[in-house]
Amino acid sequence: MQFAEVMRISWKHMICLASWVLLVPAMAFAKVSLFVWQATEESPRLVMVRSDQETPQNAVHRYLRQINANADLRSMLPDPRMEFRFEVDANEGRWMALPESGSSVRTLTAVEANQLYDMTAGGSRMDRILRSFLAAGAEPYVIPVAADLGLSALDAREFQKEIAERFDLLVSIGGEDIDPQFYGQARTEARDVRPTRDRSELSLVRAFKARARGVFFGICRGHQMGAVADGHQLHQDLSVMPNGRPEEHLNRQGRDLTEKQTWHHILVEKGSLLARLLSRTTGQELVVMVNSLHHQSVALQTGGASHAVATHDSSGVEALEGDNGLSLSTQFHPEFPENVSGNPNFSQMGAKILRGIVAYSRYTRMKMSRARTCSDLFR
Repeated sequence: MQFAEVMRISWKHMICLASWVLLVPAMAFAKVSLFVWQATEESPRLVMVRSDQETPQNAVHRYLRQINANADLRSMLPDPRMEFRFEVDANEGRWMALPESGSSVRTLTAVEANQLYDMTAGGSRMDRILRSFLAAGAEPYVIPVAADLGLSALDAREFQKEIAERFDLLVSIGGEDIDPQFYGQARTEARDVRPTRDRSELSLVRAFKARARGVFFGICRGHQMGAVADGHQLHQDLSVMPNGRPEEHLNRQGRDLTEKQTWHHILVEKGSLLARLLSRTTGQELVVMVNSLHHQSVALQTGGASHAVATHDSSGVEALEGDNGLSLSTQFHPEFPENVSGNPNFSQMGAKILRGIVAYSRYTRMKMSRARTCSDLFR
């Protein structure tokens, strides 16, 4: 090879080489690592985080101590004087490595818990959600409530980075209201807020969206969480909206989810990701019947990173799609099986949406991994 040819290195090569040199020290001194802990065979598989100074057992004990020392989180328990415990001692159970992204034929999926019982074998809600995503082709794991408790700010950012790099799909689920301080409002109508939980979950959603490696999917509260992460706000109660009619969206006299839900039609935008997941490829808007279990609604803001793709006249935004095509959220609950929704047609449609978002997330990550990388430039 001639000297002139050796010197003919493009600026892209130089940038890649410089980036690699800068990344090596960071990779060598990674502050945190992820692992999976499952207390019993019936318990969800929890994605735990440990610093470089902790063993996995110490990390679980640290997390439990932090929950029990936090009055905000402990107030989720039936009796706030109780201590939260997993089913078995943290030294027992199953310890597993978290699979690498792309190492499974299924879509590696992280579901964010927002209630303490979501992390236990008795958490029927989380069990239902995990079964729905498993049936849709996902390989689901659970991120504990405020999973970064006790970590330094630097380690918390490393934890968020690891989640964004490892998972194809991040799911934020239904639950209680988000503290209005996180979308710039005073608390007026919001109920049962937990600032510690909301701050941690919102930080993770924002970090995941910012890295743009995987797909975000939000359901009900998760739909609102994704909206806040994108720069939008919330109507704290449908009663404060023009034309808002809370009674159309939540039956407070219901004894269970089936009775509490109400039903209405939504208008789905033609050509949207939601329309495509429903296999509607024609150039017409789509009207579908959905369930409803909410008293708040998204208030779109100029400059937000997502836009409405489904609406209803008395609740406003019923679905959001990220402007970069890497997020989708619904105000309704597509994960409800027929024995909960009581509506076989809706549950079949919901299962179709879940299969679609799981497959879309897998395809998106594979497409990104096939994109040209720095190593390709040196071949």
